[in-house]
Amino acid sequence: MKSIAIMLLVFVSVASADPIEIGSRWELFVEDYLIQKMEGNLELRFHHPSPQEIVLNHDETWEGTGSGYHSVFQDGDLCRIYYRVWHIDVSEGPLDTSRHPLYCCYAESEDGITWRKHKLGLHEFEGSVENNIAIVSESVGELNVDAGHPAVFKDPNPSAAKESRYKAFLRSSDPNGLVVYHSPDGLSWSPLFDEPILRLKGAFDSQNLAF
Repeated sequence: MKSIAIMLLVFVSVASADPIEIGSRWELFVEDYLIQKMEGNLELRFHHPSPQEIVLNHDETWEGTGSGYHSVFQDGDLCRIYYRVWHIDVSEGPLDTSRHPLYCCYAESEDGITWRKHKLGLHEFEGSVENNIAIVSESVGELNVDAGHPAVFKDPNPSAAKESRYKAFLRSSDPNGLVVYHSPDGLSWSPLFDEPILRLKGAFDSQNLAF
């Protein structure tokens, strides 16, 4: 234990004396850990966001009134976005969510501003597959998968199987737990395992992220 403590002290001493090399990667300066020194009239300041144009409307029939939980990431020259869609009819009494189940939809862009919703032809909605629905709520074996709480990402592990380059965390209501889906192309999805990878008390409501 003494040798470990000494090594840590040496590391802290060296780190405090020399700047930290970050190479060419971009860093967001939210505090001063990576800043060796600041001279003159300098400060770290959070700028207020300014409203700009709308880049993506959720106005398709199957998208309903309850879109949310957006997963956005850069994939080579392409930006991908996955999001929950749900329709809620509001009236006196309980909310009516019977129009259609929860879906996960997909859109893509080269610049993050102009987005395309391709007609994927994967899942039927009101008699047509001309929509951008990528994942549906469904029963698969003993899993009852809820597609409306998606957290989608591309697995950067070079050892990841080709059929599992893309992964998504969804939830299962019965059995209750967190479910992993996988895909070779980010469009065609299926369960990676036949049971939840994590089971706890609660509904796993909201967007369950992976690190």
